[in-house]
Amino acid sequence: MKLNFIVCMIMVSFPLTFLLGQNDDLDKRPIELSFEYQMYPAGMMPGLKVEAGLGKYYKSSLEARIAYNRARRHGWGEHGDERGGGWGGSFGYKYYILKPMKGLYIGVRSDVWRLTIDYRDIGEDMIYDTADDSDFGQSKIWILQPTASVGYKFLFRVGNEKKTTIFLTPQVAAGWEYNVKTEGEAVGQGAIGLWGLDIGVRF
Repeated sequence: MKLNFIVCMIMVSFPLTFLLGQNDDLDKRPIELSFEYQMYPAGMMPGLKVEAGLGKYYKSSLEARIAYNRARRHGWGEHGDERGGGWGGSFGYKYYILKPMKGLYIGVRSDVWRLTIDYRDIGEDMIYDTADDSDFGQSKIWILQPTASVGYKFLFRVGNEKKTTIFLTPQVAAGWEYNVKTEGEAVGQGAIGLWGLDIGVRF
């Protein structure tokens, strides 16, 4: 009985030891360059991003992004129709839960946007962009947009000797848009949900 128990423990512990012994350590600090495309119900944000591993085992990282924010808010803002766009940038932090710079992660990011928003309210003819629109104009705004995200990074090795690593990262995020400064009439702000995809290369 005792022998059976010992044999059983060895059989169970061997594969566990093998799994724990898998080494995902990286021999150098990973630096990644990617194209990121984010969408949200009122617009889209294409941009370029750089990410670099942190710490001894690179299970966390810092990222920076520059992007364009194209907004089509329709009636979700302070007016009947709001639309526009502008450039911005962001800094963020990620923590990879299981493996260094790979797999499931959680993150936080803060964006700053400078947008120009054209707004108008519908007139009696119930058609936008006609002469009887009751109110129209333009506002310039500075936006602070903190968000929290979760995503999964898939790695692929390509090339004859598989020396090049590319990655694909689907992600979702949620946060808040604050209009820190508004030049002109007030326009929309509030909760925001985003989803998107990164594709890039690791150096």
